[in-house]
Amino acid sequence: MPEIANEIPTHDELQAYWQQHWVRSALRSFEIPPEELMRWYIPEVARAFQSLIRMDGREFARFAYQAILTGLERLNQLPRSHPFWRNTNRRPTIYKLGEFCRLELAIAPGDSELLKAAALLPVWHGSNDFGQEDWLELCRQPGFDLRWPPLRGTDNGAYCCRDDRSGGCFSANSGSGSRIHLLAAPHRGRGGGHSGAVGQSDTGTS
Repeated sequence: MPEIANEIPTHDELQAYWQQHWVRSALRSFEIPPEELMRWYIPEVARAFQSLIRMDGREFARFAYQAILTGLERLNQLPRSHPFWRNTNRRPTIYKLGEFCRLELAIAPGDSELLKAAALLPVWHGSNDFGQEDWLELCRQPGFDLRWPPLRGTDNGAYCCRDDRSGGCFSANSGSGSRIHLLAAPHRGRGGGHSGAVGQSDTGTS
C-alpha cells in the first residue's frame, strides 16, 4: 500500500504517492494502448475501455488525476495543529481527503477545487452514488465542463447497453467486480455533449 514518509511531504513526494494509487486504479486503463488493453482484460472489457476512450474517457481520467492531486495538496496545506489531525499520523493520505473536503466545504460550499476532489473520490473508490450531490453542486458553478458528471453508480456484473433517451450509456465490468460507466448525454452547454465516469472498487486505511 502506498505510504507517505514525511509528515509534511513535498509536492513531488505527494505526487509520487498519488501516482502509486493511480496506477492501481481502473482510471489508469485510459492511458494504456489498445493492444495492451486486450492483454489486461477479457475482450469484452477491453472493447468497453476502447469505447470509453473514444467518448472522452482519457480526458476525464486526466481531469480526475489532477482534481484529486489538487485536493491532496490542499490537505497538505492544513496546519498540523488543526484538530483535524488529532489521533492520526498527520499525513495527507487519500483516505483522509474525503473528510477534509467535507470539513472545508461546510465552511466554503462553493470551493471548486474541493468540490471536484469530493466528487471524484467516490468515482475512484467505486461508490454506488458516485458522489452525485457534489457533482450537482459543480454543475451549478459557471463554466464547469458538463461532460463530466457521472450519472451511474457501480455494482457487480457486466453488461453493455445504449439508452437513446439519455444519449447513450456504455458500461462494462472492469474484471475486479466493479463496473465502468460512461454516459454520453446530449449536448448541453460548454464542453460538448459527453458526461463520463469510471468506477473501481478500492479499500484502504489511513
